[in-house]
Amino acid sequence: MEDAIEAAQKALMLEPYDVSATVHLSRLYLASKQDDEASQGNIDIAVSLLQHLTQHRGCKVSEVWYFLSVGYRLQGRKPLERESLKKALEFVNGRSIRDLDVALGV
Repeated sequence: MEDAIEAAQKALMLEPYDVSATVHLSRLYLASKQDDEASQGNIDIAVSLLQHLTQHRGCKVSEVWYFLSVGYRLQGRKPLERESLKKALEFVNGRSIRDLDVALGV
């Protein structure tokens, strides 16, 4: 898992707003099993990365909103979890196989 985290971090150094790399890194942080303090720190990092992404290229990507809701759930922030799930559902219902903005790199 450490190698995957390191690879995703390197990808983000090269392209800070890369949606796929940010989602992948956040998923790894959300799934990491460490002691309670380190795990909470990883959750906070994942939520921060995803929140930032929702302000930029990931604002219409359902996976970003879904994993943000997972982070909020792990933080115990139920109202934000619910809002993020609503956004994820909104975007997944109205999209093609792949979001054109992300596919075209716009």
